[in-house]
Amino acid sequence: MFAEIVLTAIVFMFIGIYCILTKLQFITCDSNVCLNGKTALVTGGNKGLGYEIVLQLASRGCKVIIAARGVSEDLRKKIIKETRNPNVIMEYVDFSSFASVRNLAGKLKTTESKLDILINNAGVGKSLRTPTEDGHNRTMQVNHYSTFLLTHLLVDLLKKSENGKILFTSSFLAHVHVLTRRNVSRSGIPDAPLGNLDYSNSKFCSIISAEIFASKLKKWNINSNCYQPGIAKTEIFKETRKNLDNLLDAVIYFCTMHLLQTIFGVNPKLPSQTAVQIVIGDEFEHVTGVYVGKYFKDLKPRGARDDKLCEAIWKASEAAVRLKPEEKLAEREPNSEIEIKSIAERYRPVRDTPMYIMISALFYVTVFLIFLICICVRIYAKWHCVWCRSNVCLNGKTALVTGGSLGIGYHIVVNLASRGCKVIIADKIIDQEIKKRMIKETKNVNIHFEHIDLASFKSVRDFAEKLKTKEDKIDILIHNAGIGKAFGCLSEDGLNKPMQVNYYSPFLLTHLLVDLMKKSSAARLIFTSSGFSFFNNINMHSKNEHEVDLGTSQLDYHTSKFCLIPAADIFAEKLRKYNITSNSYHPGVVKTRMIDQFRGERMGVIEHIVGIFLKFDAMLVGKTPEEGAQTALYLACSNEVEGITGKFFGEATPRFKPLAAYNQKLCKALWYHSEKVVGLTTEEKLP
Repeated sequence: MFAEIVLTAIVFMFIGIYCILTKLQFITCDSNVCLNGKTALVTGGNKGLGYEIVLQLASRGCKVIIAARGVSEDLRKKIIKETRNPNVIMEYVDFSSFASVRNLAGKLKTTESKLDILINNAGVGKSLRTPTEDGHNRTMQVNHYSTFLLTHLLVDLLKKSENGKILFTSSFLAHVHVLTRRNVSRSGIPDAPLGNLDYSNSKFCSIISAEIFASKLKKWNINSNCYQPGIAKTEIFKETRKNLDNLLDAVIYFCTMHLLQTIFGVNPKLPSQTAVQIVIGDEFEHVTGVYVGKYFKDLKPRGARDDKLCEAIWKASEAAVRLKPEEKLAEREPNSEIEIKSIAERYRPVRDTPMYIMISALFYVTVFLIFLICICVRIYAKWHCVWCRSNVCLNGKTALVTGGSLGIGYHIVVNLASRGCKVIIADKIIDQEIKKRMIKETKNVNIHFEHIDLASFKSVRDFAEKLKTKEDKIDILIHNAGIGKAFGCLSEDGLNKPMQVNYYSPFLLTHLLVDLMKKSSAARLIFTSSGFSFFNNINMHSKNEHEVDLGTSQLDYHTSKFCLIPAADIFAEKLRKYNITSNSYHPGVVKTRMIDQFRGERMGVIEHIVGIFLKFDAMLVGKTPEEGAQTALYLACSNEVEGITGKFFGEATPRFKPLAAYNQKLCKALWYHSEKVVGLTTEEKLP
């Protein structure tokens, strides 16, 4: 009994770890390319995986055409509302009818001047064995024949693009296909002996199609690739259950696909990232004829390298869809194979003395346990990190990001720019190479650098005046710039440098730019705080209730980051009537250059130990700057926080604030103190 319990626990632990790793290992779309001026066609984009792909493309400014049987104006309005991109079009097509496919292609040729991206996503699971109106197996026609025909008919539109992209959606079940050279050559693509295997055969044919299209279209700079999204929880499983027409198919389905989908199935948002990355990622720009796998990485199903089988499937498909001579493509060019060499590992001989073996075993067990604990903590940290999944397009919006040339700010800028937003970077150092890299990465030329030194109130005022003459409005203002320790250095205004850079200057700049934010329909003001804000040393002044005691300079960073929280709250109250929201957030422990500022020769022993701890903490659970930028992006563009103001966020969730932030008397005293320090005039103060 005990052994059975242990075995069951081990099995469930394995399944749990595998589920976590499965979700962590998905290829995420880290490309920041803006797709303004591009046109994409997504088949089956009205639900499931295709719907998530549509949202991501539309959020980048792309014109998206959804070809599906379920055409709904309500769905189109929903996508437009979520992405704020009006260039979303729905076209009817029934992939179980070649006439419907040809009608769609003919209509697109008259309405579109080019096609940049074609994602063949539509598909069905097991369908009933009743033939289509064209006399073919329904699963094979919907999943393969119709996409094969549509791709041929749209080649002329793809040729007009600078770099056309075709993506076929396959499945890991393609590995269990039953197609052979003999049965395909003899009678075309036959029905599978079991209804469930028709799906496997059709998805195997998608891999073959992608590879041969790649070789035939390479000379026109059109890339053709195929991917399999793993097991996504979509409606294809529900449709399959409806079409189980015999006991054997039902048993096979519930013992395999239903079980796998229940245990290992993931939200369609995850695999959709892979599809989008393939069609817009820089690393795939010149890649063609590749099969991108999730569970069997780069391992094509058996038969995919059999040229005679591939040629037989291609010719059988041409005959099945009844291609006209002028619609057929020229002979393909041979693909070159890349040889991968393995490197043998070498091991040192182990000494055979009992003491050495015992000490070595103890050492390695200890190292293994420490390593295992670190891995578990690391997995938890990665799992806990929340990503901004907003699909909002920011065309026509203007954002100002302070400190946007490095670290978190850099990733905030490229993400906003990838959504079509005009981004102004206010920074002390203006690096044209960084600007060129951002423009190249996002393909958005509306990225501008402006000089500002937050350690100088004069520089802040000069910058604000310049911005008022150049800009009509500001929709998003993100105070991201900051420094760590300054080791007793004072600013040119005679103030503690971390306090001025991290708090006083953002406080002043916000006041000076309020008029520009009022001109936006719904401006968003975001302050970057820190988890260290909970260790502040701020108190009410003992003699003056309108003053605050900022405490020791050893906690100046912590205090400066705390001050941003009550400032954001009071800005929220004062600007609510202008439809301006104001929130603060902490990004967590992020691996940026600021961590190094907490270590130096002028630090005491305790501060030095704290610096080492921070370095180790950053190595163990620290986020990348891109991960640290996610909450700021969530606050900047997500529809979920529309109208929410005066909150303190962490991991895109409202969090409990430091206790001092709930002391209204202290917060008001800090506000009056700040107005006096930054030298606000009567007309600059907010009522």
